[in-house]
Amino acid sequence: MKSLITIACLVLIFISATSYAMKIHTIRIVNKKLEIKADVAPKFKSFNNGESKIEGRITIINRTSTAQKYGNKYLKLIVNENLTARTYKDTIASEVIDITVIEIKPHTTLSLPVYWVFNVPKQTEVNSLRLSLDEDSLENAEGITRP
Repeated sequence: MKSLITIACLVLIFISATSYAMKIHTIRIVNKKLEIKADVAPKFKSFNNGESKIEGRITIINRTSTAQKYGNKYLKLIVNENLTARTYKDTIASEVIDITVIEIKPHTTLSLPVYWVFNVPKQTEVNSLRLSLDEDSLENAEGITRP
């Protein structure tokens, strides 16, 4: 009987650890102008030529009363504190894939399916996730206004 309880406990621990790895992780970066929230699946998937990707969805909130610039190439995902990749919009090939910079109208929200590409095997374990935004480069970038 004692061994059955031990086995049941081990199974519960395994299920708990597995479900943790499959959960969506929400990470944020906030400044005076923008709040960017990323819902990220913390698992690498096969992509191209030995590369792997992490998929997610970003939500950009303009917190001001003026239009604000945003560009995917200025938003980076940092995995395990040593792997860094820029953001790409997850889209079909017939759609324009990446606009350098857009302007988000005052007090509006934009949500995009995205992915990040890394030069690592898909078996690489994800232990930590963090966002980084290059605000200085973004501020000086040319852009278009998003309708």
